[in-house]
Amino acid sequence: MQTRNDLVPDYGTSSRIAEIQAIVSKGLSRSRQIKLAVSPHYSVNHSVERTSLQSEHELRRLANGLHFLKRYGEPCLWVVLGDGLLDLSEHDAREVVRSFTSQVTKAQKRAGLEQYWLRVHESTGGFHSNLVFPAPQGMDGDIRRWEQFEKFLRGDNAVQLVYNFDGLTDYLAKERPPNVKGGWQFGTRTKGSHKLGAGGGDRVQFSQALRADAVAAGVVEPWQRTKARVLVPSTPAIIRPPVQAVVINPVEAAPATINVQPLQLPLFGALPERRYLQPTDLRSFRQVRGYTQAEISRWASIRNRSHVANFERGHDGLSLQRQRLLKHMMDTQRMAA
Repeated sequence: MQTRNDLVPDYGTSSRIAEIQAIVSKGLSRSRQIKLAVSPHYSVNHSVERTSLQSEHELRRLANGLHFLKRYGEPCLWVVLGDGLLDLSEHDAREVVRSFTSQVTKAQKRAGLEQYWLRVHESTGGFHSNLVFPAPQGMDGDIRRWEQFEKFLRGDNAVQLVYNFDGLTDYLAKERPPNVKGGWQFGTRTKGSHKLGAGGGDRVQFSQALRADAVAAGVVEPWQRTKARVLVPSTPAIIRPPVQAVVINPVEAAPATINVQPLQLPLFGALPERRYLQPTDLRSFRQVRGYTQAEISRWASIRNRSHVANFERGHDGLSLQRQRLLKHMMDTQRMAA
């Protein structure tokens, strides 16, 4: 399959094609009889967990991305961020998901694993998200101890190992549109239309590493990402304490009469001293001697010759040290002549 370089990020795949091809078999046909045995027990406002896939390409991307993770050979975790996430605004919920994903990639890097993850956003009952990724042994317990995400992972099966990738694909594809070509291969479809909130964007998202390697292996076709819209963060209301008016007795508040002698303040501060080197003197010397502004700037260790031009015009100043240096060099050359 021919790939478009402008759509695929360069993630070092050019030197790893043989390694990637060894991960993924050419045939992508799979049995559709096995269904997911266990659903994640997390609360989504007492609603069925759903995802809505908007096109055939996104549906195939989901199936083939999970197929790639299965062939990668490392155990994969399926994490569902829900529960307390549903009480947040969409902006704050998306930020929590991004922060959690960043924490996962750091753990993968420490374990020496490829930074692969596949993310599927859901919106029924409130914005929430699924994350599937290769994980080192014992990481499921470590995730449970991440205190900043504890309230989003209260369900018993919010973090679990993936044993049935085909069943997981069917589960995450339950709310595909009715007109998706080939959708009958992915189990029972849940009726209804489900919008992804105000932010929009892609529902099925890949990490850069997974996207680049899956495309290079020919498992996933290149695609142009649809970025989510920028949302306004929720800010708590500012509650100001009541201000009580203070009653002032004008007789008591009047200051006592004090005989104060008038004081005349200076209208101007100390005037600046005369320049050590006049701009006209520098310009005349340079023109007579045939020097350029760039040469003058090198003498005085000035980075840009435009600063010399601005000084000659009287627009900018020079430090006293540089003025003395240039004046000394000008006097030396005059005496040598």
